[in-house]
Amino acid sequence: MLQVSLRSKCKLSILYDSTLLTYFLGGPLVITSSSESPFWSITGVQEKIDHFIYLDVKNIWVAPFYKSSLKDFNYAVDDHMEVDPTFGTMADFDSMISAMHDKGLKLIIDLIPNHTSNKHKWFQLSRNRTDKYTDYYIWHDCAQVGGVRVPPNNWVSVYGDSAWEYDVTRNQCYLHQFRKEQPDLNFNNPDVHEEILVSSV
Repeated sequence: MLQVSLRSKCKLSILYDSTLLTYFLGGPLVITSSSESPFWSITGVQEKIDHFIYLDVKNIWVAPFYKSSLKDFNYAVDDHMEVDPTFGTMADFDSMISAMHDKGLKLIIDLIPNHTSNKHKWFQLSRNRTDKYTDYYIWHDCAQVGGVRVPPNNWVSVYGDSAWEYDVTRNQCYLHQFRKEQPDLNFNNPDVHEEILVSSV
């Protein structure tokens, strides 16, 4: 497998093994369009389709390009149904898909079912205990020790800090296995299952 770093300080890379080309889109200048945008663009990928064919690529796997807060390499999703304007538009996406299929290429899109961003409309509704969204996330009362608010337990995130964050609006803590801006979805709620299923097709 050939790994090509596009910039020495950029964590993004192309992985190529004659069948799979991977783009991690969370940082600057992976593939740009002719406009020389400082970020990866959907039109930039579409312009390179013939080059991918020349490399005998059959599939392209892209990391998240959903509308997001651009935190944690786009893994903090603000809206599962929208393209982040940093990378293009939904019309650009539809055009790219059509062009890829015309050339026999397949696209794999990274789905993020574990969490959303704390700016996602589901989270905003959940923190306000709005109807069915009340339990879309994992909420728990914070403990009180000597009059000081503390997390419900000693769980830690993958970054080593507490996996719980206090939300003043709801007056509870929410679980986040990653960053505090990435609250975990509650998969004990069947409505969450349905939402993620709809966003994945």
